[in-house]
Amino acid sequence: MIGALLSATTLLGGLTSSMPPAEQWEVSARAAAGSGVSVSGTGREVLKRRSPLTLNLGVGFRHPQWSWLELCPGIQLEMQGKASFAFRPVLRAYLPTRRPTVHGLVGAPLYVFPFTLHGVEVGFGVAYPLAHHVALTAEASATAFVGGSDLMTGSGLTKLDVAGGIRVSF
Repeated sequence: MIGALLSATTLLGGLTSSMPPAEQWEVSARAAAGSGVSVSGTGREVLKRRSPLTLNLGVGFRHPQWSWLELCPGIQLEMQGKASFAFRPVLRAYLPTRRPTVHGLVGAPLYVFPFTLHGVEVGFGVAYPLAHHVALTAEASATAFVGGSDLMTGSGLTKLDVAGGIRVSF
């Protein structure tokens, strides 16, 4: 885990050192709520249930010369069942469309309270502008959790979720 963090930091440092300094980064805030289906497997048995309602909060940063790429550190809160807290960093890549805006995403949710759970997330989304600085958003994602104290030995957990919300640009 520490090796992966050091590798990501080194890669990001190399990436940002090759970019020219920005006068002003594009900053946005987003909030979304969603749910979906959770599928877990232990040996021959597969269990399926509705995913808990989640609230996703994040702040997006875009370099003016790389406006198609957004780094969005955030948090995720599960609001049903075992209330839980996760860090949810996401990288979004926007397609060159005008209206609505379409993007792909990769993320790495890391639950830290009251249990640990970490995985990899991929998905896509759309943002429909309502006003100059406000947009409605929708995202669909698949998350594969690969480790943590909330997984039984020899089991896996996959979530297929949909979330809707709002993005405000500053």
